[in-house]
Amino acid sequence: MLALYFILTFLPFAFAQFGGGFFENMFGGGQRHHQQQQQQQQQRQGSMWSQQADAIPCSQYLCPNTLACVSTPVLCPCPAPEDIKCVIPDAEGGSNDGTVVCVRGTDGSAIYVATIALRNWRRAWERRDLASLPGPTRQKWSKGHVPALYSPDTAFEFHDSLSEYGPVVKLYGVFGSIRLYINDPYAMGEVLLKEQNGFERTESYVSNLNAVLGPGLLGSRGMELLQSAYEGASFGLTTAPRRTQTQGPAQDPSICVQFNCIASNGMKTWLYAHDHHGSLILILLCTVANIPRCVALKLIMGIENEIRDQRTQVADVDVFKWGYRCALDSVGRAGLGHDFQALDGVDSDYSRAIKHLLPALFSLVILRPIMPTLYKIGPSWFRRAIIERVPSKAVKQLLSIVDVQHRQAIQIFEQKKAALRNFEEKGSAPDEKDIVTLMLRANEKARPEDKISEEEMVGQINTLIFAGHDTTSGTIACVLQMLAENPRVQAELREELMHCSTDEPDYATLEAFPLLDAVIKETLRLHPPAAIAERVSTRDTVLPLRSPTQGTYRTTNLAVPAGTLVMLSLRTANRDPATWGPDALEWNPYRWLEPLPANVVEARVPGVYSNIMSFLGGSCSCIAYKFALIEAKVVISSLVPRFQFSPGDRPVMWKFGGTSKPFVVDPASGASSPGLVLKLGVV
Repeated sequence: MLALYFILTFLPFAFAQFGGGFFENMFGGGQRHHQQQQQQQQQRQGSMWSQQADAIPCSQYLCPNTLACVSTPVLCPCPAPEDIKCVIPDAEGGSNDGTVVCVRGTDGSAIYVATIALRNWRRAWERRDLASLPGPTRQKWSKGHVPALYSPDTAFEFHDSLSEYGPVVKLYGVFGSIRLYINDPYAMGEVLLKEQNGFERTESYVSNLNAVLGPGLLGSRGMELLQSAYEGASFGLTTAPRRTQTQGPAQDPSICVQFNCIASNGMKTWLYAHDHHGSLILILLCTVANIPRCVALKLIMGIENEIRDQRTQVADVDVFKWGYRCALDSVGRAGLGHDFQALDGVDSDYSRAIKHLLPALFSLVILRPIMPTLYKIGPSWFRRAIIERVPSKAVKQLLSIVDVQHRQAIQIFEQKKAALRNFEEKGSAPDEKDIVTLMLRANEKARPEDKISEEEMVGQINTLIFAGHDTTSGTIACVLQMLAENPRVQAELREELMHCSTDEPDYATLEAFPLLDAVIKETLRLHPPAAIAERVSTRDTVLPLRSPTQGTYRTTNLAVPAGTLVMLSLRTANRDPATWGPDALEWNPYRWLEPLPANVVEARVPGVYSNIMSFLGGSCSCIAYKFALIEAKVVISSLVPRFQFSPGDRPVMWKFGGTSKPFVVDPASGASSPGLVLKLGVV
C-alpha cells in the first residue's frame, strides 16, 4: 500500500509540474528539451541586471531558471529592469507568502537562496507554536492520527478523548503534517463567519465529493462551486457554476418559504428561497407542507403491516431501515419529483448502493491527499483505467457505487427532459415544481455563457439525493432510540402530540409543539450527524480563543499560518461543559424548555441553528436544514402517537463514516450490519 501511495503521488505530480517535457525527456524527447535549456541559458545571459543600487517595486515572480523577475513563474526572461519586484510563490501550492525586492547590482542567486532560506526559517518559526500544542501520541509517522480519526468502530471514542487536551489539539496527518483540532466556539466563529474567506474546504474534500457525486453544492469552496470541478462517474473535468444568493423577503410563512424561481442572471444564480427568519434554504421545500406527511402515512402503514406479520403485540422493528426509506422517498418526491418507492418495498440497486457510499469513501481516507493531483493526469478514460486497476476491494466497491448512482441520476434527468419536451409540444407549462424541472426550464432561457451542462445537472441530482436523505435518516433513528431509552419523555411527548387538533398539522402547528422541538434539538446537540468539518487556511490568520490553550504554549490568540489544515469538532463543541454545564453529556431535552444559560449565550456559538454546530454556520452551512427539521418533526409527530417504543434486545453501535449510522451487532460473531432494532407496540 505504501509503494502504491508513492506511485500514485509521483505520477500525477510529475505530469502536473513538468508536463509533456518531463516525459519527452525520459522517452526520446531529450533533444527538444536540450534546445529549450539552451534558449533559457541565452535568456539568462541577456537579462542580467544593471549596476544600480536602488530597489524598484512592482508585482513579479522570481524565475528559478534564469534567476530573473517575471510576470508569471513560467514566463522567461524577466521584463524590463525598471519593473522588478520578486514575489516568491509558496512551494506547497498555497498563496504567496513571502516577498523580496530585487536590488539591481546584486547577484541573483544570492538573493534567491537568501529568500528561500528566509521563507523556510519563517515557516519553522511560525509553526513552533503549533508544535508546542498538546495532543495524543501518534502510532506511526507515515499515517499519523488519520486511522484513529476516521476508524468506523473507534473514531467517536477517539474524538471524545481529545476534549481533555483543551480548546485546540495538535494532531498529525500523513508523513508528519500538522493539523489543528478545534472545539473552541470563538475560533469556530472566526473560521466560519468572520474569516470565512480565509478558510476553505480542502481540495481533497472537494475533489473527492465532486468525483463521487459530480459537481454539486457539497463540492463548493466558500461562495463558489469549485471551478474546473470533476465529473462524477468518469472523473472528467467540467466547469461548475457560481453559487450566489437571491434577495427578497418571505411572503408565505405558513409554508415557510417564498420561491425566487431563477434570478435575472440565469443559471449562474441557483434556486434559493427565504424562510421567515431570512435564512437561505434550497427550494426542495417547495411542497414541504404535504409531501413529508404523505410519506409519513405510508411509513405508518408499513410499520403496522410488519408488526401484524409478526403476530405479536410487541414486535422487533428496524426503525433505521424505515427511516431511511422514508427520507429517500421524501427527498425524491419533494426535491426531484421522482418516487423511489422505497416505502412500497422496492429494493432497488440504488437504494442498496447509496447506503454504503460514505463508508466506502472514508475507508480510503488515507488516499485522499493524492486524489486532486490524480485527476490532473490525462483524459478521463485514462484516469478511470488507473483507478480500476488499483488492487483494492474498497476502491472497486466505491466505483460500483458511483456507477449505480450515476445511472440513477441519468435516468431521472432523462425522464424530466422528456416530460418537459412533451409539455412544450403541447404548448403548456409543466405542473412539476421540483428542482430538476426548474433547472431545465431556466437553462433553456439562460444566456449561452450562463448555461450549465447536463453533467452539472446530473451532479446536482446526485448531491440532492445523497445530502437530502443520508443525515436525516440517521437523525430520525437517533431520536427514536433516545425516546425508547427515556420512557418518561416519550410519554410526555405523546401526550403533547395527542392534543393536536388535526391529523395533518401544518408547519406552524409543528412549530408550536415545544417538547417535540426540544427533543429534536437535544438529539442534534448530543448526536450531530457529522462529527467534524475540515477547512484549510488560505492566509496567515490569528484565531481568538475563549479559553487558553494547554501545554507549554498558552495563548488566547492562536497564530495559524497559511496552508494549515483545521478540523472543527462539531461533536465536541456541542458537548462542551463550559458551554452547556455539568450535564452536557446527558440527553436532557428539558433544557430547551427554559431560557438558555448565560454560558450558552456568551459562547457565541456560530451555528446556523439554535446555538449548536450540527448544521455548521456561515456560507457553507447546511442549506436545507429547514427541510431536514420539518421532515424529522413530521415523522416523529406521526409515529409517537401510534407506537410505543422500547429498547431492543440486540446491541446497537453508532459508527463513524462521514455521518454517523447505527449498526446492529451480533453478540455471537461480533459482526454488524446497518440497522437499529427497537421493540414497537401499537398504542
